[in-house]
Amino acid sequence: MTCTITLRSRVEKKLKDLTSNLRERVEETLRKLSKNPLIGEKLKGQLSGLRKMYVGRKYRVVYKLDSCHILVIDIDSRERIYEKLKRGFR
Repeated sequence: MTCTITLRSRVEKKLKDLTSNLRERVEETLRKLSKNPLIGEKLKGQLSGLRKMYVGRKYRVVYKLDSCHILVIDIDSRERIYEKLKRGFR
């Protein structure tokens, strides 16, 4: 069963701004998530309820899973993404 994926508008914009190589890797990660949304790790603490998926070593896809619907909250480098989310980016 394939789950549906929705991207926040800022995520759509960010995807367009990524290099073509990184964009392809993110798109491949999203395809994997649609087939198996539980492969991402659960986040803890203030970010509980969200999940993350690695894109290479430096980028993360953070998403919320509701039944078989995936809402992509953000895509960014690991150095920035968690601080943005903790500041209320959700």
